[in-house]
Amino acid sequence: MTDHRDAVLSLWGRQLYERQGEPLAWAEAVLEASGRPPTAVATAMSGRLGALADSPSDRAGLLFRTVAKLAANLRGDGHYDADVGTRIGPLALRLGELEPPLAGPLGDALGHPSDGPTSLVTVHAAELSKNRTIRLRAIDALLEWAELGHPQARAALSEVASDHRTQDVTVWTKALNRIALFGDASVEPGLLRALADTGHRGVRWSALACAELGLRRAVPLITALLEHPDPMVREGACEALGLLEEHAAVPALTARLNDETNWVRSRAAQALGQIGSDRALAALWQAMMEHRNPKANHLASAIAAFGPPVVDDLIALTTDLDPDLRALACRALGSTADDRACQHWNTSPPTTSPEPPSAASWQPPPSRDCRPRTAFARAQHRPELDADRRHGNIAVNRSMPNPGCKTPSTPGTSVHSRSHSPATTGSVVDGHSVHGD
Repeated sequence: MTDHRDAVLSLWGRQLYERQGEPLAWAEAVLEASGRPPTAVATAMSGRLGALADSPSDRAGLLFRTVAKLAANLRGDGHYDADVGTRIGPLALRLGELEPPLAGPLGDALGHPSDGPTSLVTVHAAELSKNRTIRLRAIDALLEWAELGHPQARAALSEVASDHRTQDVTVWTKALNRIALFGDASVEPGLLRALADTGHRGVRWSALACAELGLRRAVPLITALLEHPDPMVREGACEALGLLEEHAAVPALTARLNDETNWVRSRAAQALGQIGSDRALAALWQAMMEHRNPKANHLASAIAAFGPPVVDDLIALTTDLDPDLRALACRALGSTADDRACQHWNTSPPTTSPEPPSAASWQPPPSRDCRPRTAFARAQHRPELDADRRHGNIAVNRSMPNPGCKTPSTPGTSVHSRSHSPATTGSVVDGHSVHGD
């Protein structure tokens, strides 16, 4: 744990704050224990941080301002600043070491025994017997301590994993999901008992935990779960057998390739790919040839997991007359990323190629006017203006208003309407000057 001392102390400081029933009263007690005068404590608790005198760069002053900031946030919007909270515990602990006269008052204010993190882990372990909300909070905290290498937290989690009958199923599965943090030979008997209890809601996690720890004695019990009525349990059993790479389970996993649930079929194929034996490959290949389902990507991916030994056979399958098999072979080859597959695709013609259309049968596609539909193009076509357009007598105004809209007139100009004659010299047509020849 010494390698993670800073992280351990930060976690301890955060959880120390979170355990307070009255955080403002707790903050005030810590402020008073830091050795500052009562006037400074009153100023800090009132939220007037700007009125505080600049604290010296000692740990007592830093602790005081840190707790004062937390108290101000709590009094203002009720939000807890985790970044501030994680510094309180370590600062107080270090201050007590540097200034022994403050160690007692700080210990009383913080509400922790002198051994700090160890005693807090003890509290979390005891909380596993409380109500469900507290149990869930306690198991999360113990997992964090175990990740930091705390031996007492690991021991508490091992005790949880060893007896599923006395634990809340959610608490128990949370522990089993992180079995690699603390699991060892001591938890094997309890996991085997849980695995044999097929009616327990956490039996799927029992199988996966046994596989994570490599417990070979669990293989017969896990294999039996492949016939469980719950598809989630069957899927978990397939995953566990794949993690164990259990060759003896190939026949049972092969039967799951025809499971009624698609994700069980997919997981069974993945497990056979992880096992990687000749029997497993033969089972996958036979399933692909028999099903001939172009959507059976799980079979193609599992076969591709065997790597170079299957590439030549997959290349040969790309010339099969069945398009579904060709599709599966191409998917599998793409997953192998083998250079031979790339060379094959670059040098081989397609299996079927459509006949090019003859010149006599070719018909041009229907013409389509793709010009932008501007306001000018939407206006009614008037042939009498064509000559003026060709001779450049009408300047194109791309910002011309819609002819159907009424535009307010301005002095010296006239607004065009449909009744106006466009041939009149000096008139304005759609905002453009028209000049006579």
